Amino acid sequence: MPDRIPVPPGGSKPCRHCGFPNRLESAFCGGCGKPLLVHLAQARRRLVKFIADHGRLIVSDHDECTRVLERNRGSCAAEFAVLVRALEAGVPEALANMPAGSTASRLDMKAKLAKELADAGMDHSTATWAVESWALALGVHLGTTDELPDLETPMPDPRTAPVPESPPAASVVREPEPEKPCEPGPRRSATVALTWILVLLGVAYGAQVMWNRSALERARSQHDWVATGGAVGASVPVSPPAENGGAPTPSTPATTPGPDTNAPAQPAEMPREIPGADGASMVLIPAGEFMMGSEDGHDDERPIHRVSLGAFYVDRYEVTNARYAAFLNKWGREADENGKPIVFHDKDIGVQQSDGKWVAKSGYESHPADDVPWAGAALYARSYGKRLPTEAEWECACRAGSAGKWCCGDDEGPLAEYAWYGLQPGTVTIPVGQKRPNSFGLFDMHGNAEEWCADFYDRGYYAVSLAQDPQGPSTRELHVIRGGNWASNAYLCRSARRANDDPWSGSTVAGFRCVLSAGARPAAMR
Repeated sequence: MPDRIPVPPGGSKPCRHCGFPNRLESAFCGGCGKPLLVHLAQARRRLVKFIADHGRLIVSDHDECTRVLERNRGSCAAEFAVLVRALEAGVPEALANMPAGSTASRLDMKAKLAKELADAGMDHSTATWAVESWALALGVHLGTTDELPDLETPMPDPRTAPVPESPPAASVVREPEPEKPCEPGPRRSATVALTWILVLLGVAYGAQVMWNRSALERARSQHDWVATGGAVGASVPVSPPAENGGAPTPSTPATTPGPDTNAPAQPAEMPREIPGADGASMVLIPAGEFMMGSEDGHDDERPIHRVSLGAFYVDRYEVTNARYAAFLNKWGREADENGKPIVFHDKDIGVQQSDGKWVAKSGYESHPADDVPWAGAALYARSYGKRLPTEAEWECACRAGSAGKWCCGDDEGPLAEYAWYGLQPGTVTIPVGQKRPNSFGLFDMHGNAEEWCADFYDRGYYAVSLAQDPQGPSTRELHVIRGGNWASNAYLCRSARRANDDPWSGSTVAGFRCVLSAGARPAAMR
């Protein structure tokens, strides 16, 4: 480890790229300049699970709360040290006892708490993250998106590079005063040119937004999903999988006409349901197009854009602990071909070793596999001749023909019939298939366990996305996670909501399901 500066008092945050010992509040490395934010998403999820497991009252006992936090920090020691400092400053108690009020008053409270931490010596961006993380874990809405900053772009360090507020638009260009005429110099000409460029970009953006809104309304009137390979929307009720992870048993199909009654029938070689090589039931999603994204969510969900997809099959249920344990035994190793871990020895996960074999924890056989690193999910899919869904395929399958926030529309009321979400502290994942399926016959697309996608995550990808079968950016550091989890609120379980995580770490709320291109054949495990 380089020793260009002494280790700061109170601990350090070594850069995972060069090992340089940075202050805990640093936003980017003082040695190589790369961002130090890659563990923030993992730390925030661990904090949410910590509060869910131990209850909100634990924050009133600082010593006990600190002790348990230290035990649950995992690989997020530096981030948890920041959360502990916020705990010692009384941030969680202030949030838990915050009276009901307007959004403005909640934003004021957030700013006040962040300022107190900053006054105590913490970097302001880090202080804001700590306040938002505690608010999310305690279920307190602060009028913000409660999302992380863009991890692809290094954040400026306010101690060395303060960013002044942008001046009001009206002050950018001023008419010269009559009594003091002057010739426009080079700087003034550049400012005028820049202003006109910004104006034109604003007009173009406004036109794009209006077009997207009109396209969305057209899609709503057409049920959004336009099938080109057959009727869509017929659900096939099935009984939940047995605890041994076996294939589900179909019940009597329910006849529900799709939105396009004139569409051609599915070819005989494309049945509505097939068994995967792992024994999991897979449902056909016909070829078609839908409107992807949302104008009501976060910035990374914009712009709304039309996407066309080929036909594919998707697992009816999330992969269970029983199936993942069987896969680990057949694979015989705890890493993939490249040495990346596919399982973690952790008390929180649903599989464990017994007499040299992997087994699902007793009573958790039919729960979704969680705390699965992306490498494990991808290897499981490849081993059975399948793959992880692209982000577009996942959203299409989740929406199931709905243009609303959830598969049941824009009204949150019916969501509880389809999803496990917003559960009380102490709850864990729920056995798959206990709620209603969406119109495609898929269970637990909202809530329960979040799900890995194949795509790398890029906050601005929608602006350059392909219209036909988009595959995501070619390479990034993080992978996409979708669907929300059992502790998420309804807003975080929306069909269009995008999240992300480090692919080589295990997220305690991330599971997965697999897909298979309709032209491919299920293959035995290789």
